[in-house]
Amino acid sequence: MPEENRNIFLMDTACNPTPKFRVCWARQNPERQVWFLLTSDRIEDNTGLSSTLLHQYANLQVVTADLDDMFRDTPLLGFFNERKWTKSWKVELLANMLRVLVLWWWGGVYSDTDIISVRTLTLPENSVGFESSGKLGNAFFIFQARHPVLYYLMKDMPRHFEPNRWGCIGPHAITRVMKEICGDRMEKKIQRQPVICPGNITIFPHSTFYPVHYSEFEYYFLPGEGNKFNEKFSMAFALHFWNKLSKNYLVKANNNSLYEVAAKRFCPTTYRFATAESGVF
Repeated sequence: MPEENRNIFLMDTACNPTPKFRVCWARQNPERQVWFLLTSDRIEDNTGLSSTLLHQYANLQVVTADLDDMFRDTPLLGFFNERKWTKSWKVELLANMLRVLVLWWWGGVYSDTDIISVRTLTLPENSVGFESSGKLGNAFFIFQARHPVLYYLMKDMPRHFEPNRWGCIGPHAITRVMKEICGDRMEKKIQRQPVICPGNITIFPHSTFYPVHYSEFEYYFLPGEGNKFNEKFSMAFALHFWNKLSKNYLVKANNNSLYEVAAKRFCPTTYRFATAESGVF
């Protein structure tokens, strides 16, 4: 079982038996337990990557989600059982709910799998960050187990669910909730430094978790930009590679892009497997 508030949670909610195991969090944070949560009931280890990673990192666990158990006794149970969320973007909407639930029950860090940890976590226990102007991100956040904001989020999601609006229970939800807590002017309080809001919640500027805006995601893949890595990301704890937009990009090995530098430096085992039989990854 997870140790309360000492966890890092990753997940694949697409019932995929061969997810992309970007588990650099385990390497960067050996004192924390890293849980890779699957909605698939099996793992296909055709390449040997998952078994290699599990052997290499003693703090890594790959587990299957018991959805009925996770939703029990929470404000999301009725919404989950109604299944209105399955009509559009059901993978993303399920992920938006589960990331709040894992922190509600066990506490710690939630991270999307297209985020790479670039330094050991030394952040406050309740932290979120701006993704862009006026909007907080939910691809990465930290909360203590059963923090009131998580309960507030679970109450907010069904009330503001719009089946045709992507992100309605994701980034828009956490932004709505934090604006109520911190006030509408919370963004103006943040320049380069984080601020603390009621509930002992620290809000960070976009440079901390989302240093490259989604509209500029191609910058990560430009050849030759890797030499600027340390300079560009001196204030970042994590890098979000916007897989929704970048998933079809093929990166040539040894092209010295920012993406390749991050992969080599922080996820060396996954990078080695990805480039073992191909010049692109």
